[in-house]
Amino acid sequence: MSYCRFSDDDYQCDVYVYESEDGIMIHVAGIRYIFDRSVLPEYVDLRTGDVEKYMQRYEMLMRLIENAARVKIGYEHDGKSFGCKDEIEAAKTLEMLRECGYNVPQYAINDLVEMGSCK
Repeated sequence: MSYCRFSDDDYQCDVYVYESEDGIMIHVAGIRYIFDRSVLPEYVDLRTGDVEKYMQRYEMLMRLIENAARVKIGYEHDGKSFGCKDEIEAAKTLEMLRECGYNVPQYAINDLVEMGSCK
């Protein structure tokens, strides 16, 4: 199960977080895509059933990504990986990464805390 991927939030997420046999793995990006987000149409939730509208937006995003500048993030943990023993440690690691300036989605932290609290 993944909590977030680099492709989340229109490829603006700087972490990939998932469960592994050894706990929770966190990989930190070393680059970011820079593109004009103002040209993106409104977000389409696939759960609404409008697959055509979703695919149109996805294709536009892929064109933007293909032509996007790729820049080094330039923070201390670029390209590093963290192995966390449980969800709470992973949530704390994500909070630390966010404080360093990385784009970390709040929903990933929330999900980890919720899962860790259920154990």
